Amino acid sequence: MLGVLTAGAAVAQENVVVRGGIHPNYARIVFDWEKPVTVEAIESPGMLELRFAEEFVADFSPTLALIADYVATAEQAADRRGVLFPLQRKVRVRNFRVGNKVVVDLYDAANEESAGDTDLPMINVRAGEHPDYLRIVFDWPEQIVFDAALSDDALSVSFATPFNARFEQVESRLADYVGSPTISDDRMSVSLPLKAAFGLRQLQIDNRVVIDLLKQPPQPESVSASAAVPAEAPQAVVEPEVAAPDQPDNANAATAGDAAVASTQPSAEAQDTVAADNAKNEVQQADKTREAVAELLADVTAADIVTAAKQKIELRIRQIPGGARISVPFTQDHAAAVFMRGKTLWAVFDAQADVDMSIMSLVSGNLMSRGRQVSHEDVTVLAFDVAAGTMVHVNRQQSVWQIDLVRNYVTPAGVLQVVREPNAEPNGHVLIKALSPKGPFAINDPEAGDMIMVSPVLEVSHAVVTPRRYVDFEILATSQGIAIVPFSDQLAVEGKPGAITISTPLGLSMSNLVSRGIGKAAAESDSYSSPVFMDFANWRQGSSANFRTIRRQVSAEIQESEGEKRGARRLMLARYYLSHGFAAEARGMLQLMAAEDSNADKDLYHQGLMGVAEYYMGRYADAREKLSHSGLRDDPHASLWRGAVFAQQQRWQKALENFDRGYGVIGKYNGDTVAELYLLMAEAAINRREFDRASREMQNLQPSELPIALESRLWLLRGLVAEGQGNSDDAIAAYNMAESRHYRPTEVPARLAKLELLGRLGSLSSEDTIDGLEKLRYAWRGDDIELRVLHALGEKYIDAKKYRNGLSVMRSAVTNFPDALRSKQIAMRMGEVFSGLYLDGAADDLPPIKALALYYDFRELTPVGKDGDEMIRRLGERLVSVDLLAEAAELLDHQVRYRLAGTAKAQVAAQLAVIQLLDRQPEDALETIRRTRQTRLPQDLNVTRLLLEARALTEMEDYEYALDLIDGIETPEADLLRADIYWESENWTAAAGAMETVLGERWRVPASLTLVEQGQVMRASIAYALAGEQQALDALKGRYGPKMTMGRYAEAFDVLTQSPDASGVAFRQLASTIADIDTLQDFLANYRGDVSAADVNS
Repeated sequence: MLGVLTAGAAVAQENVVVRGGIHPNYARIVFDWEKPVTVEAIESPGMLELRFAEEFVADFSPTLALIADYVATAEQAADRRGVLFPLQRKVRVRNFRVGNKVVVDLYDAANEESAGDTDLPMINVRAGEHPDYLRIVFDWPEQIVFDAALSDDALSVSFATPFNARFEQVESRLADYVGSPTISDDRMSVSLPLKAAFGLRQLQIDNRVVIDLLKQPPQPESVSASAAVPAEAPQAVVEPEVAAPDQPDNANAATAGDAAVASTQPSAEAQDTVAADNAKNEVQQADKTREAVAELLADVTAADIVTAAKQKIELRIRQIPGGARISVPFTQDHAAAVFMRGKTLWAVFDAQADVDMSIMSLVSGNLMSRGRQVSHEDVTVLAFDVAAGTMVHVNRQQSVWQIDLVRNYVTPAGVLQVVREPNAEPNGHVLIKALSPKGPFAINDPEAGDMIMVSPVLEVSHAVVTPRRYVDFEILATSQGIAIVPFSDQLAVEGKPGAITISTPLGLSMSNLVSRGIGKAAAESDSYSSPVFMDFANWRQGSSANFRTIRRQVSAEIQESEGEKRGARRLMLARYYLSHGFAAEARGMLQLMAAEDSNADKDLYHQGLMGVAEYYMGRYADAREKLSHSGLRDDPHASLWRGAVFAQQQRWQKALENFDRGYGVIGKYNGDTVAELYLLMAEAAINRREFDRASREMQNLQPSELPIALESRLWLLRGLVAEGQGNSDDAIAAYNMAESRHYRPTEVPARLAKLELLGRLGSLSSEDTIDGLEKLRYAWRGDDIELRVLHALGEKYIDAKKYRNGLSVMRSAVTNFPDALRSKQIAMRMGEVFSGLYLDGAADDLPPIKALALYYDFRELTPVGKDGDEMIRRLGERLVSVDLLAEAAELLDHQVRYRLAGTAKAQVAAQLAVIQLLDRQPEDALETIRRTRQTRLPQDLNVTRLLLEARALTEMEDYEYALDLIDGIETPEADLLRADIYWESENWTAAAGAMETVLGERWRVPASLTLVEQGQVMRASIAYALAGEQQALDALKGRYGPKMTMGRYAEAFDVLTQSPDASGVAFRQLASTIADIDTLQDFLANYRGDVSAADVNS
């Protein structure tokens, strides 16, 4: 374990927990900061960038696995303030803050475009005026993330989901204070104009969002020092996960609790009566107990708080072997209650004390992250955020309570008995027997949005070991004392000598969750235990030798019985099937029971058995759904089996979290079941690179005591741990042991691991490694083992630069296992390899035809956006360089038609037209330019496209139209094109003049003429000669004669200018030679370079 206390050094980068998940039509990413931090969302095609105001580090892998349909990867920026998300689909992004949490929602744009407002939920909005505040209630069909804020003249309420709403009550009942509401264009927020100044209070009760606009209260005349709330002690520092950041004061929670449990204090009863009446009038069908608490919290003012003399104590924390110890040093004995709920550890003491929590600023490590005191009128309430899987053991030394946070479960010294007395007067009750229970006291849990009735006890380590859930309430498992969550406003929880009693005026629903069916049969068939505890040893009823006999016997009893007795026998047979490995038969029996019992889907026994049966059948998604029933949320046995499900789904982090939560009860299992659970824990830890933990889990198992299947798997995992810890020799020895057991499901992975390790060590050549993997490829087919082999083989081919083989093998893996998480990783790797080939230059080592063939075979891997366009441009350039013009044109034509839009499309179309002209396909070039015309393009690009169009027309001998297109364009390229058009149309005088324009004052420049320029002088000479312009020809000779005498055409120029007989044989031969000069190549040379180098994404 890492140290619990540090020296308090400043941390430059905050470690932010990132969570996420899929919701209907959107994905959510949540960043859990330690303080409020602003974020900016920057959207670009195919990419989302989030920029935070603070530096941070985070592990995105668990979240990416959950939202892979929306986001491919996450790449953190170098400055640690940003993160890039390549998007898998077109989305609409919405972000908002809830307290210290930054929430980013990615809405599926396709779904939103196809759905109208009529598809949105219609939210009923109710309103009412009270003496001190106005109340607005939004009735959602389910819990919703929301936020509310006040500006100078308006109230804004934002929700995480689009909605429709009816505001009739707001407009009629609050017309003197509030104007007409306006829903935003995205249907996710509403603005209400305010006609006066208000304060704001917001809370969430079940599915209802409650907004209170507080009228300005008069300031109290004076508050005595003893009555004032100390400034350094905040009224409530518990921050709910999805509630609004401003929570009501918890100071009078005990008053509400006393009212709920029928306290004898008149003032509390009066307050409760008022609160209940208000709740009934305002929020129909609400949980009245919770509403009463909220009402009382809302109405409390500073003048109402009377604080008795409090102890002042200092919290202490220190390391102990295997964990940490929290000490609460009271000066005299006080009772305590300590329990976990979710990730919060609650400690409640029946004394009033101010606790100095400053030591929490020094806490670090992996057990505890935050602690705070929650204000309460009657008791001391402490709350700590602890890591999942943390076990709690409570002790007391004199008057000092010690709370140990450890990894191993410690059974409490005294188990408090829960007794159901359905016949007790007047209407039955449940007793929790305890020697000297205090209270109970009402504690508000803002994380869950409900109330906990807590009864501290003085006797050390006296606790409720097994949680129980009933129709009207839930008894939580504790490490000390008693904790009860009421579900009904009629529930009475009372402290009596020797017990806490739980009852209602109309009588409790006395069975666990349901009054009949499976749950009752299970409760009657054995003493109460977890609904998900798989007691296979007892259910098996001996060896499998008598399986058929017992099955026939129980089946006959089912036929002969009726009603609840038949349900009990069917339950017995389902358990019997499951304990002997007949999961499908067990599931079938449970389905038969459910068909005759409409309450089955509410029954925790049914959910637990069905979930484990689904697990053993490999139906992991169904198993997870059953085992995640709300009633099993805090059940450690359910957590164990959920961990197994997540491990089978290769969601390793979730698996470890659930294993941690259930670790305390793993000792209740034995045989192959416990071995399987330990091996899954080890495998999950290995995949999270927690090798020490994996080794500890496997120390609970001895190879000689396991069947071959589990023994070989143990050796394989030991090899992986040894390899991960750098012990190659031990790893190879363990892999050899796994192979020697000849159990194919582990023999093949062991051979794979050994091959890869020997390859990395250099003991095997690349060719030998590939050969070994090719043999393994056919040794096992059809599950994750084959997928792992294919993945490894593909990587080895890539390393050996056999790209086609590598990508083909990886494609086979992705095609044959489309739903596997590893397939998504392989697909991402294929994209990386393919991009690297054409963007990083690796494909330059391939012959151009092979590079093109490889591209076409794996074209679907071309990335979207700028990288994909750059890849195609580079490949096209290379094809042109080796005169593969048709292939290059086909490549760019696909890009123009299907990948690009706007300016980029017009730009690449110009490049395509150049290639088509080079390939002597002017008709295609003309069609390319014309079908990509746009009204608004950069001026230089527009000119380029006009010149290319005119060149295509020239090649098609449409000279007049070509000249009209470039009329008014005064550039060297346009002058050269005009000269070529006049030459091709045999307008010799104009051709000569145009060529002289191209040459300009070149004769004055001392440098020698280039070969192209010499050809242009020759063309001008021939044109003058053919036009009979002797004087102009002499002038040309006078200007360029000296320079032409030093070039290739010296003799020819001399012949032309001395005796230009246009009808002579020598002249015609010379003219033919000059006409053969490819002026098209000269013209296109400029555009070929310019367009190729263009940034098509600019």
